[in-house]
Amino acid sequence: MAVFFMGPGAFHAYHFSSARYERWLPEAMNRVSQPVVGVVIGLPVVRGEQTRFIFEAETETEAETETGVSGTLRLDWKEAPELVPGQRWQLCVRLKRPHGFASPGASDYEASLLRQGIVATGYVRVGEEYPNRLLEPASGRIIDRLRYKLSRWLQRNLDGEGESLVRCLLLGDSQGLSDRQWQLFRESGTVHLLIISGLHIGLVALCCGGLMRALAWCGMIPLSRIPVPVLTIIAGLICAFGYGAVAGFGLPVQRALIMLFVGGVSLLLGFRLPVHTVFLLALCAVLTINPLAVTAVGCWLSFIAVAALLYVFGHRQGVSRRVKLSASQVVVMLALAPLMADMQQPVSLLSPLVNLISIPLVGGVLVPVMLAALGIKMIWHSAGLAILQLCADALAVWQSLLGKMMAFGTLPVSLPPPEGVALVFAGLGLVVLLSPAALGLRWLTLPLLLPWFWPQDTRPAPGMAEVTVLDVGQGLAVVIRTRHHLLVYDTGDRFSPSFTAAKAVVIPYLQKLRMTPDRIVISHGDRDHYGGLEDLNARYPKALIDVPPSLLASLDLPAGFQSDGQNHSYCQKDLTWEWDGVRFTFLGAGDDASDLDSGGKGGRSSKNDRSCVLRVCASAEEGAEEGGEDCALLTGDITRKRERQLVADYSEQLQSRLLVVPHHGSRTSSCREFLDKVQPEWASLSAGYASRFGHPSAEVVERLNDRCRVWLTARTGTQVFTLGRDQEPSVVRAQGVWWRR
Repeated sequence: MAVFFMGPGAFHAYHFSSARYERWLPEAMNRVSQPVVGVVIGLPVVRGEQTRFIFEAETETEAETETGVSGTLRLDWKEAPELVPGQRWQLCVRLKRPHGFASPGASDYEASLLRQGIVATGYVRVGEEYPNRLLEPASGRIIDRLRYKLSRWLQRNLDGEGESLVRCLLLGDSQGLSDRQWQLFRESGTVHLLIISGLHIGLVALCCGGLMRALAWCGMIPLSRIPVPVLTIIAGLICAFGYGAVAGFGLPVQRALIMLFVGGVSLLLGFRLPVHTVFLLALCAVLTINPLAVTAVGCWLSFIAVAALLYVFGHRQGVSRRVKLSASQVVVMLALAPLMADMQQPVSLLSPLVNLISIPLVGGVLVPVMLAALGIKMIWHSAGLAILQLCADALAVWQSLLGKMMAFGTLPVSLPPPEGVALVFAGLGLVVLLSPAALGLRWLTLPLLLPWFWPQDTRPAPGMAEVTVLDVGQGLAVVIRTRHHLLVYDTGDRFSPSFTAAKAVVIPYLQKLRMTPDRIVISHGDRDHYGGLEDLNARYPKALIDVPPSLLASLDLPAGFQSDGQNHSYCQKDLTWEWDGVRFTFLGAGDDASDLDSGGKGGRSSKNDRSCVLRVCASAEEGAEEGGEDCALLTGDITRKRERQLVADYSEQLQSRLLVVPHHGSRTSSCREFLDKVQPEWASLSAGYASRFGHPSAEVVERLNDRCRVWLTARTGTQVFTLGRDQEPSVVRAQGVWWRR
């Protein structure tokens, strides 16, 4: 059977390989403005002036204009007109192939897109050679248009904070939920209630089947031809399918419907299959239909939770339903704890109690009532609306109570992420813990959990330093770790008010290391270098923040960062300190050079040249280097002008084994005189995939290749360099980015 299911997996691997990208988006079309004809599908997400939507691009034979693009696209459109599912548009777009952050702890963005069938992302351009025009009004896409109309109707007619929760639970439309709400649900362990999945589908099917049984018992349904069990199963499947359609048939919904269909059909055909067999058949069906489901964390959470409940209660006799109901949430919390820790999600000790109340209330009562209210609305509009408003108010009260419980209850626990073999042993330890006491194996639980809570020490030895250049796309973030200290140099970009490289990459990586930064250095005032400062400062308020002297006065720092009374300093020229035998030295921030304010490209050049330049030197192994030091040079975005000044001021102090290349490899940097003095063995280039700025310059890459080995984050992912030991750099990739070239 394992060999049988390898076939679809191999097909998908080929289907999403780099070679197939040439069919969907030829290399020549990457980051090039081009016309695309297609149809709007799904629910467009409107946030401020930006609209994000899914666009099904037609093939050349179907489209009226020639295009080199086909497949499903995810597009952003600034100041877009009202987009309705089913509309056919001709758009001028600039696309690029899916490419996420390849860094430990970062979510697998590429897999997320490919699971949805999205082959390229991009944005709509206005005022180009190809005008954006509506070709046909909304037609077809009946389910999408129904969901769109329902979403707009709910927005117009429901009041209060519960309105966004109603849309989320009915339609899977979560765009109205704030970051504060998501954080509350994550910390309370109830975020699964907001993602329409097996729990909701199962409860709706159960409620519908129970309703049919009650109507039959009251004599309101004739049973001369259809037995009650068959009626309840068919009614439950139909209602579950209808709810899945209204919710948009997302991947979690598809998994739940497959599991429910396998179980229901087996009962209708008279197969009294063991529940474990039904579970395995559903798992095989899910992986056959969508083998990429194995890259979805939600898939693992769903099946592990069900497997844990079957393992604990499947063969135990004489256990009352009340005990099973109350103990089930504790079992699920324990079973999912290692995976939640690996995802760096907090585990709330209150979650079993909270879910014991929330699941029956939300999934067992409010969701079925809201679905019934939609049916009542078609017959009696005001009554259906009144019921929905009551449900919205009830959800708002539920959310408020959750907030109060988390404020006065036990804080969520952030468990250390288990690494590699430790994750396997942790899973085995919990299997033993949840096994029947009669087996006498529970004494093995503690030894199996020890690698999780007491992991192997991977910190650098005294006198050594580990320099990690994180893959943050277009931007820079470097983590420098010594034996007992840690420094973050730049924080990556801020891509939106709620999404930064610090949240997505830097903080997860620091959690993997189980260390907090002692110092955060912001090289200069470009957003792709300081964009995550607010998030890092909020997460690690005790860290000393180093900035150029001119930065606080010239830069509008993010909200929440106040210079008065803040734990900050200035990266002044020749400022030196030592951690664990590793020496850190600022080679100025450019503020001491008045000639940098003139010439060049004006303000942009001046700001780049004021970057904090940091040199980190470890004690090299005996015979590794004549000077007895092994150094790294971090340069921010300096240009050739600042490079030449460094050559003049520090001619004998620039030699470094590792060079973090200035300005992402821009052609305005990395002059020959500077490289001749640095004499790098390794050159790390932090630049985004298909960078809109053209980074890195081919000229600069060629110049570096003549001198050293070049590492580009867009190709390698996160890079780890060890100073103080004759050791080759290593590449640390995110999970599952097997399609990265």
